[in-house]
Amino acid sequence: MNVQVKDKTIFVTETLFFTQKHVESIEVTANIKMADIFEKVGDSTLNLEEFGKVNGAAIIFPYIREHLTNLSAKAGIGLIILPPFNFTRKAD
Repeated sequence: MNVQVKDKTIFVTETLFFTQKHVESIEVTANIKMADIFEKVGDSTLNLEEFGKVNGAAIIFPYIREHLTNLSAKAGIGLIILPPFNFTRKAD
């Protein structure tokens, strides 16, 4: 994930690299990259960098999941369904 802040604008880019293997051979690979632009309106103490890393990523990820599922369905390889991800949870 890449987050850039310029003034009151937040640019968030999220990339998914997906590989599915069977035994030792790679059967499916996908590289999906999506970006979004958010703008802060009004006055608040919101940390724009943190917003991009947590909220921005959480907003984009469902679209990446849906896109991968649709691609796999259209390719006829069986549905690839990624589980939801909690961007607010701290890594263990």
